Amino acid sequence: MGELPFFRAHTALHPDHLWIWERSVYVDENQRTWLPITIETESSLQVLMRQENVSLGEAVCPSLLAPCPLPSMWQLYPGRRYRGSDSSFWRIVYHIEFSGKEDMLLEQLPDPEAPCASGWKGMGPMHLSRGQALAPPDQLWHVVHVCT
Repeated sequence: MGELPFFRAHTALHPDHLWIWERSVYVDENQRTWLPITIETESSLQVLMRQENVSLGEAVCPSLLAPCPLPSMWQLYPGRRYRGSDSSFWRIVYHIEFSGKEDMLLEQLPDPEAPCASGWKGMGPMHLSRGQALAPPDQLWHVVHVCT
């Protein structure tokens, strides 16, 4: 009986910095390109960063890009986390390399100065640290989108 091939994912080295280059494209210190897919739920904001080679156009000034819930730059911090240019912190949930591709899942850590999530119901919109209003949890749907 033939054996099935064994596939193994490897942990990868985290980029030291990620900068927005153009809409939906980040670049690290080694000029590798990363494509973000944001995942919003009632309780968290996550982003799957996929390292994929794409041709780069002209760099765009972050202030000229459409609003996006992601920071324009991340810097690696101790303790498996990044700090965004908007002062937000993001935990590295995982970062793997498989078949020459890297995936890194980041989860935004709660802002210690934001209202407690358990107090959402009946309080109206909650404001994230970036000033974006969310509806109460019973009015939210799971949303997955790519920043445009």
